[in-house]
Amino acid sequence: MRRVALTALVALASSSALADPDDVAAARASADAFQQHAGSAQQIQDNLTNPLLSQESMIAVDGTDFEAQLMCHEENAFMEVFIAPSGTGDVGQINIQYDTNSDGTFDALYSAPMHASGVCANGIVSCTPGTWSHCQPFEWAADDSNNLTLEPTGLNQLGGCYCVNNHCGAGLLVNNLDTTVAAIGGGAAAAIGANNAYYAITKVFVDGPIARYFGQDTTQCGAAGPVGMTAYVDNPTALTADAAAITATDAVYDLVSTSPAATQSDVSNVSCQINRSVYMDEVTIDDIIDYNGGTGAVAPCGPNCLQLILGQIGNNYWGPASCSMYEHNVEFNVLRPDRVVSARLTQAVWDDWIQVRANSSLIWSGPNTWTGMGNPPGSCELSNSWNQTMNVDFTSVLQGGGLVDFNIRGAVAGYGEGDAYAQVNVDTECELSDDIILDGCQAYQEDPDCSLRAETVDGVQTFQNYQGTGLSPLPSSITVTGAGCSEVVTRDWWQKQRSYSCVTNSQYEFSEALERKSFIEESATPTAYSDQIIDPDTGSYLVANGDMFLLDEVSVAACPQACKTRRPRARNDVGRSGVVSETSTSPATHDVLYHECTADNVCPLGDGEEIVRDCGCIEDFPEASAVMQLVRMAGQDVLCSSGTPQQLN
Repeated sequence: MRRVALTALVALASSSALADPDDVAAARASADAFQQHAGSAQQIQDNLTNPLLSQESMIAVDGTDFEAQLMCHEENAFMEVFIAPSGTGDVGQINIQYDTNSDGTFDALYSAPMHASGVCANGIVSCTPGTWSHCQPFEWAADDSNNLTLEPTGLNQLGGCYCVNNHCGAGLLVNNLDTTVAAIGGGAAAAIGANNAYYAITKVFVDGPIARYFGQDTTQCGAAGPVGMTAYVDNPTALTADAAAITATDAVYDLVSTSPAATQSDVSNVSCQINRSVYMDEVTIDDIIDYNGGTGAVAPCGPNCLQLILGQIGNNYWGPASCSMYEHNVEFNVLRPDRVVSARLTQAVWDDWIQVRANSSLIWSGPNTWTGMGNPPGSCELSNSWNQTMNVDFTSVLQGGGLVDFNIRGAVAGYGEGDAYAQVNVDTECELSDDIILDGCQAYQEDPDCSLRAETVDGVQTFQNYQGTGLSPLPSSITVTGAGCSEVVTRDWWQKQRSYSCVTNSQYEFSEALERKSFIEESATPTAYSDQIIDPDTGSYLVANGDMFLLDEVSVAACPQACKTRRPRARNDVGRSGVVSETSTSPATHDVLYHECTADNVCPLGDGEEIVRDCGCIEDFPEASAVMQLVRMAGQDVLCSSGTPQQLN
């Protein structure tokens, strides 16, 4: 059925005229109405753009008016940042003028007293020019009066830092001038905005070494107005609730969010993260060896010391016997074998013979050597109770980890007993774990149909638009804290955020649709057509006939009608050598202007203007290209951070 529907769409597109004439007329009327409402740049500005950005009401095509304001109408330039490269590639100069009281006027100027060798999201790093030696980190800060400053700090208090001077590569600063000035301005703006959480940055313009920031105080929006931010300031959770309520009932939102364009694509963009983590490994004695069952116990014997009791403590609890074998078993669970330093059998108490085994392997026997599971090599009755110390190492047994079964075996004539003691030295010092890398991007990285589109490492943009930026983050530090200890850990990176573009393996079958298209084209006349479709039940072809309605073409202009004019003025431009008129052969020049023609195709001339090119499709690309090239080459001629003349490209 999906294939039948697809072929039907292709056939409708190819036949060009299968529509009700009344529907066509209605569509033409709607198009004409919209053309009258938003058919020119000025109409778009007046009827669409201005109502969104001001307190004007928006008027729909049918005359309905409604409030459509997106933001508060008060919007001011509150900060301008200028940076200048030095010959060593450092940021040699940072000047920031800004508005401290949100009245729309710059009333403060801050000139950084140091150069910047590196730039961070919230500060800068200043080193010996052109090197990465004797570096001092500084963090952006602002006092209660919004006075901006750079305060000395530790490198671990800065985020997203990267080097810009020649130590890290020639031309880094010049090639990333817009990124650098935006980063410096962003840190300064954040410091100023920290004193007023409701002062919002609305626009940022970056032009080479200059960045301009515009913003507005959202608390000044009236509660009864179209935005009503004051009400949301008093009740922050209301904003989320209101947004969710609107999306749940808005038909347009549902249409867009569930459309094939939003849910399906031949190329899908996916995001993922790679995170590095380190934790503090802290243990107590009880975390290392645990009693699991049997005749025995475990007890502390001092700092980092455990005593294992093997068997039953007492006297003459075995017997009476002529020569009999008795046993005790006790099991311990070695939970952290990596923390076992040493293990030694230190004492045994018995009457008459004894064997000590661990996991069936003989550790020690007494009073004489006794191997095997048979009777001892001598008389069972030795008429003595033994209490002997020794130093028998069995560290490797415990360092194997897991359950360890100790066995005390005694040979008794008359009455007797058997038990032993072991001392285990352990390590309870705090240690850092090995780095744990959680790679959520591995599947996309290994997929040949996926390409890395963008990457940000600890806040530094290292990859953008499928290309490396040449920037990389500086090593940064975090403090890893446990219950009783902490340690500062420095790594090259902590988090990588990536975006991949992956090609899906969608396959479409158009052969039958193309056959149907050919059938319709061959059979169509100005008044009728024939079509062949596949019966979904039988799979055979069915032929259907229908009437053809040829639609009148809607005339559309090839381009917006515009005219080119000029207006004379005095040549008062100023260049590096002074006023231009002083070196020019002519004291006058012309301003060139472009106007959109009126509906009746008339060029709207202003005072003193004359027509250079009348209404029509204006194509001035060669002239524009030449001007842009001139500006670019002039910019290269002015800016030369290395001090060495560069070839113009």
